[in-house]
Amino acid sequence: MECEMRLKQWENKMNNKQKIQVGLTIGLLIGIGVLQYQLSKSKKNKELDMQNDTPINITKSQVVLPPKKKEITTAPPVATVKKIATVFPLKLGSKGFEVTQLQVYLLKKHGWAEVTMGTYDEPTAKRVLQFLKVNQVDASLYKQLIVTPVQLQ
Repeated sequence: MECEMRLKQWENKMNNKQKIQVGLTIGLLIGIGVLQYQLSKSKKNKELDMQNDTPINITKSQVVLPPKKKEITTAPPVATVKKIATVFPLKLGSKGFEVTQLQVYLLKKHGWAEVTMGTYDEPTAKRVLQFLKVNQVDASLYKQLIVTPVQLQ
């Protein structure tokens, strides 16, 4: 009874921050105790295993091996890469995957507010001329710019 009364007085004197600190400290001490118990338990198990490791004399005729499994060889997986279509050179009126990739490149490297994905239109032609200094994009320039295609959702 007296112990409970002292505990309540002690709790009333503490603020919430102190209560949290005490709780965390107690939890930490319990955790350390559990870890020490587990470590000592595993150490005892290792010692027992070492005591039981006595050499056994077995002859080759006593050993029975499981039958060998047949190895199954498979061809390595083939990467699926979207083949670049022969739509080059990209120019005004071109459409498709390659145009979209070019537009994404221009958007990432130079910013762009009025992009229309998939169609090589007037704004695209203007940006290509302004930043790439060409009128149309041939296959070699495309390969230099688009190293890894962007997957659009």
